Amino acid sequence: MGRRKTITMKPGDIFNTTRNGKIKVIEVNGYNDVTVQFEDGTIASHLYATSVRSGNVAKNHDGKKEKRDHGSLKVERIGEKMKKNENTTLQIIKYRNVGDMDVKVLETGEIIHGVSYRNFKNGNVLTSKPSLKGKTFVNLNGQRMEIIDGKEGDRTVTLKFDDGTIVTDLFFKFVTGKVVNPNFPYVGQTRMSKKGVVYSLVDITDYDNVKIRDIYGNENVVTYRQFLSGEIGLAAKNCHDKYMGMTKIARNGMVMKIIDYKNAHDITVQFEDGTIVKASINNFKSSYVKNPNYTYNPKNKCFKTVVSEDFMDRAGVFVKKMKAEGGLATTSELNGVFTMQEMEIVLAMLKEERIPVVNLDIA
Repeated sequence: MGRRKTITMKPGDIFNTTRNGKIKVIEVNGYNDVTVQFEDGTIASHLYATSVRSGNVAKNHDGKKEKRDHGSLKVERIGEKMKKNENTTLQIIKYRNVGDMDVKVLETGEIIHGVSYRNFKNGNVLTSKPSLKGKTFVNLNGQRMEIIDGKEGDRTVTLKFDDGTIVTDLFFKFVTGKVVNPNFPYVGQTRMSKKGVVYSLVDITDYDNVKIRDIYGNENVVTYRQFLSGEIGLAAKNCHDKYMGMTKIARNGMVMKIIDYKNAHDITVQFEDGTIVKASINNFKSSYVKNPNYTYNPKNKCFKTVVSEDFMDRAGVFVKKMKAEGGLATTSELNGVFTMQEMEIVLAMLKEERIPVVNLDIA
């Protein structure tokens, strides 16, 4: 025989329910036959003692003795509500057993079948995403846009501008106002920067990539917000005048000069050997501009250069002269005959001939 359950509950005991205030035990006839009274006088009978003690007692109890498979839970749990989140409230509308219930989403009327009570209590009920249709916003250009297709949590949504243009774009661009209307005449808009230079919009990919051109023909890429506010940095004309003709020593020791300035990312540099290359102003300032005809390998301190056809002849004559005269090779003599990159090779030749060199300063 199974072990008989001991009932410690007695008439007069008071318990709190989960939804209907306090209840008072008025009769105990067995483990599954307890009668209680609610504060408003309502009587519920044939309840399990565990249900009474835990407070899972409903006022709409029909008074019929329930089966042991799920006790009084069927009656008690129908109508129970649970807030899944601030926009979704769930309610049990049909209870077959603890693993099979029908749940209704009160906000939308959607009914989900086959929900377990555990998932219901934990909020793990898969509901349809709320629609974002009708939600409106204004983009950075002041155009009103309305979502016509999309649900909460979607990465992309379809929206419509007041002029009828329909666009599908990222939801975060919608809420930040960065959706571009392809039919709006952006090109040709003009603004004056805070430095007093007039800019025109010449191309737009999105609100983070806007191509502009100033009255001097210089181009730059900025955000649309920067274009509207005039926060475009130093005026292009001032930059042009500031950097044109500037000279600097490159890492290879050669003198280089800016001969054309369009913008910070597009300058033209000429080396002393006549080589012309493109570079950025930052690379120029830090001397990191490479001459394709002259490179330096710091590992073996070896220079490689492209020199004129008569260089070796001139270098040979110079070295033989120094050797024959048994004199010193001076800086002035080298500077008068060779360019800076040629001087490195001549210096190496002089060292091979054991000819001393004085006052020679090559970076």
